[in-house]
Amino acid sequence: EEWAWAEANERAIWAQVQPQECMFNDNPREVMRWFQEGPFTRVGDIPQESPDKLGAYLGWKMVQAHTAARGDLPVDGWFMAQDPQPFLRTYRP
Repeated sequence: EEWAWAEANERAIWAQVQPQECMFNDNPREVMRWFQEGPFTRVGDIPQESPDKLGAYLGWKMVQAHTAARGDLPVDGWFMAQDPQPFLRTYRP
């Protein structure tokens, strides 16, 4: 049920990530709001019907997209990259 909610609302979730620039936020408290346990994800305009830990869901979707786009690149190569943009560009909900 939670996964189905996230799938159905994936674009709306991503729309909350972008304006907050949470991918580059150096405030751990702000970033952790996406990964906290709780009744729902307490970020921006995400409704209370949402599941908790939507950050983990988005992370998984990003890894899936990058693997599909760049399956030839070993995972350890992802973390060695100086520029995160190629990784981030592969995910488009």
